[in-house]
Amino acid sequence: MKKEFYKDIMFWFGFAGLIGVVFSAISIFYTPKKNLQFKVEKLTNLLSIKDSGINLKVFIKDSIEFNEKTKNITIYQIEIKNIGGENIKINDYDENLDFGIELENGEILSNPEIIGSSDLNYFADVIQSNSDNRIIFTKKIFDSESYFIVKFYVLHNKERVPQLITSGKISGQETISLLNNTLSEEEMSRIKDEKISLVFLSLIFTLIGFAGLVYAYLKSIKNQRLIAEQKIIIGNLIEENKQLKDLMK
Repeated sequence: MKKEFYKDIMFWFGFAGLIGVVFSAISIFYTPKKNLQFKVEKLTNLLSIKDSGINLKVFIKDSIEFNEKTKNITIYQIEIKNIGGENIKINDYDENLDFGIELENGEILSNPEIIGSSDLNYFADVIQSNSDNRIIFTKKIFDSESYFIVKFYVLHNKERVPQLITSGKISGQETISLLNNTLSEEEMSRIKDEKISLVFLSLIFTLIGFAGLVYAYLKSIKNQRLIAEQKIIIGNLIEENKQLKDLMK
């Protein structure tokens, strides 16, 4: 009985591998047209540099009890940048949501400040308001590759790492991501090793997938040849049987 090419399990195994390659390539090379991203560029422990003459009273309110054994002050520098290829306009923002950063497990000290941008004049007033646990930005136009960097101080317990959460919504962008670019060398090495392992495993499965696809294709050709040969043999037998019957008449 004829076995079609598409019914072979090795064909589907290879086909799945091919689909995996296609989606991997798309995920690697595809960049969203609008992509506003928050990235933690730098974290500094204020207490580690306090001997340089920094007055902690400038940052700590009189009502806040500060104990160096249990508390810490971290300086955050965060870059907000449109890394996509399409400009972000004012009407791209969700008008019902604030655009900014929310803080958990910590308290923002003093007023945040803009320390750098692609256009200092345009982004000079980008900070709309701030409180103990959030910073609200004015919804600005972001051309492709335009950015600003905000700096602020966070008071928190040493045992609890502050969590930053982006707020707001951009039309055509699923979420506003926040990347931490301040990992230690050990963490960076671990992530690099994991990526290499992932690429290696992906390569192995891709090769297996292609091998399965080639195997299924060659097997299908072989089956088709066997079927063709069997048809010739059967045809010859029928012809010989017909000739034998003619001789016996």
